Amino acid sequence: MSRHVVCVKSAFLRGVEVLPVEVQVDLSGGLPGINIVGMPDVAVLEARSRVRCAMRAQEYEIPRFQVTVNLAPGSVRKMGTGLDLPIAVAILAATGQIPKEGLDKYLFVGELGLMGDVSAVRGMLAYIAFAKEENLTFCGAPSAKEVSSIDAACKYVDNISLLKKRLSLLPDMKRDEEVVEQTVLGLDYRDVVDQEVAKRALTIAAAGRHGLLMVGPPGSGKTMLAKRMPSILPALSTKESIESALIHSVAGCDNAHILGGNPPFASPHHSSTIAGLIGGGNPMRPGEVSLAHHGILFLDELAEFPSSVLQSLRQPMESKKVTITRVQGDYTFPSDFQLIAATNPCPCGYLGDPDHTCTCNAAMVMKYQNKVGGPIMDRIDLVVDVRRPQVSKVLEGQAGMDSATMRATVLQAREYAAWRQKKRDGAQKSSLLARLMYSVPAANVLRNSGMSLKLGGRSLSRIATVARTIADINKHVEVAPEDVSEALMFRSRVSLGVAA
Repeated sequence: MSRHVVCVKSAFLRGVEVLPVEVQVDLSGGLPGINIVGMPDVAVLEARSRVRCAMRAQEYEIPRFQVTVNLAPGSVRKMGTGLDLPIAVAILAATGQIPKEGLDKYLFVGELGLMGDVSAVRGMLAYIAFAKEENLTFCGAPSAKEVSSIDAACKYVDNISLLKKRLSLLPDMKRDEEVVEQTVLGLDYRDVVDQEVAKRALTIAAAGRHGLLMVGPPGSGKTMLAKRMPSILPALSTKESIESALIHSVAGCDNAHILGGNPPFASPHHSSTIAGLIGGGNPMRPGEVSLAHHGILFLDELAEFPSSVLQSLRQPMESKKVTITRVQGDYTFPSDFQLIAATNPCPCGYLGDPDHTCTCNAAMVMKYQNKVGGPIMDRIDLVVDVRRPQVSKVLEGQAGMDSATMRATVLQAREYAAWRQKKRDGAQKSSLLARLMYSVPAANVLRNSGMSLKLGGRSLSRIATVARTIADINKHVEVAPEDVSEALMFRSRVSLGVAA
């Protein structure tokens, strides 16, 4: 290997995965210029101009050699502007303009401006986590919140002029010790009046992580109810918050509230494509189901989504991850989300509304409701009818459950469920009702209801699980008949607009 070759460690994103790159620079005779090899994309090739202008702006000498930059391994296409900084560092080190000592202990990622300033790129949290895994010190310009969440060694480089000193003398990244309280834009359920049944359904859904569908006419408050759902969920664990924030960082979205422990809330428009919902594009980016990882995916106007888009949710809901196959290989994104949906009962929205006459005929109603599809409905555990609130209660206000009360109920139910599981001592039981600890009277109620309502196996299993969550809320070691009766009230119906 030539004595002029210098190697600098960097990385690039492939989906949500960080792949290592070794930037190798060699100086040789010939026409002056920078030649980049190793399967670079257009953004990487444009680094030649940015690096040259940045070096000139900070009074570095432009090398009068043929500069060959190799991005190893050469079998994988390199993407993004994060390789600007390591390319500049390698060229400066190869020409002796900055110290070479200790370069192998650092990971460089950053985009260069024409004046030599270093900017953060999307996915900085992922790069910092990767540097920590590789026992490297990260060099770049990440936010203080991202550095604090990973607790990794980071050197702050906001301009390549700082590279003239030894890397060990670069300033350490300041950490943000501020704790972000769990809040969702100040939204609270106290603002939603005359919807206590819906609030109860949301509490049950949050306690057991059940899928929920709200059905009601326009203006009944379905969207208001859904948007306040994160305010009653437990705070994310450190591991969960980092996993979710990493996905948001890769997607280029703000993740400060997630790093503070707040569950994410994704609400795609009903015109979203499959790529927007599941993931895709070039470069490959996570979709809304992955942005909702460890949080809520809210689908408003569910019946307005294209059927193909809704059916694409089946695999993520089952496997808790999205696998997308492209020519370059498979991309996997995590998608462990809780589904909350809202829809009108019919095209005009007033089916079953006592105060408005529905203008839809039976064929229109059936076509509208069938757009959701059985496979998606089979994965929704609770269905609640949301009626329009009374005018007097809206204008005068009404005291009802607020987010603090509902959240306390959710936390107590989850703690009780964890205690109950420990009490079982891991006993393996073949019967569903035995595993869920049903009392004999409760089992009889479920059995008789299943026979009289002609419920299928999946519906019975779903009702049995919801009843177990209600029992945990009520602190019942064994599921009681009243728990089953309440679960039956929230069961899925064939007709979305009329309770069966």
